[in-house]
Amino acid sequence: MNIHKHLKISNLLKIFAVIAVYICTMVLLRSDVSAQGTTSAQSVVILRYNSIDQGDGTVSVESFEQDVRYLTNMGYTPVFVSDIAKALKDGGELPKKSVALLIDGYSAGCSGKVGEIIEQYCFKATVCVYGKQTEYSSNSADTGEKYLRWSEITDLNQKDCFEFANGGFSLLQDKSAIQREGEDFDSYRSRMIRDIYDMQQLFIENCGFEPVIFTFAQGCENDSLIRILGHSDFLGAVGTQEGSIELYGKNRSQRRYMKCIKRNKDDEIEDIIK
Repeated sequence: MNIHKHLKISNLLKIFAVIAVYICTMVLLRSDVSAQGTTSAQSVVILRYNSIDQGDGTVSVESFEQDVRYLTNMGYTPVFVSDIAKALKDGGELPKKSVALLIDGYSAGCSGKVGEIIEQYCFKATVCVYGKQTEYSSNSADTGEKYLRWSEITDLNQKDCFEFANGGFSLLQDKSAIQREGEDFDSYRSRMIRDIYDMQQLFIENCGFEPVIFTFAQGCENDSLIRILGHSDFLGAVGTQEGSIELYGKNRSQRRYMKCIKRNKDDEIEDIIK
């Protein structure tokens, strides 16, 4: 009887040992899968194109098309900047190879040849609009004015390949976004909010919608303005710090402030997108 009893206990111990090994193995496998899940497809890229085909060393239309063709052939999925902002905000998913194009609101970059390229390749672009330039263009009798008019923005907004971002009313102007000497933070904040939301109102009055993304115009990015935008109603704001965006990493704590890569004419797209 004692022999049988010891055998039963021994068998039970073996069974428990097997179960314990199985459980430990599954835990390790699950942790490994979880680790892989958090690292795969966690970064996306915003490519910023300033003044396409406007001379002075800017990216040409031909180079822009080559970029779009390359991204298409390499299997990248075009997304809007707002898609990235939503994924950061809600912890959502994006395709493994996602890229957003951010272009300035020049007519040549949207309603002209560049716009045709975007539509031809079924791509997407987020267009940054500046208030003073758009107002001037909309009120100008010059049909060759380079900036988008409100009527053009309204038409382009009906298409699935464009979304529009607020670049401020006057923030593209030199030093207008910098805190002035002797200007306290509250006064500076009021001035910036007034400028940015005046632009939102222009969108509503002229186009019937308001952007959910803010983009820092060249030279207007600074710590104080970043702080102000962090408490705004925008889903996100695109800065000029170069790099990819980590959807599930440290960027989530600063999800309103997104980095981009400025596309320079001397760079190769293959070197930018790795």
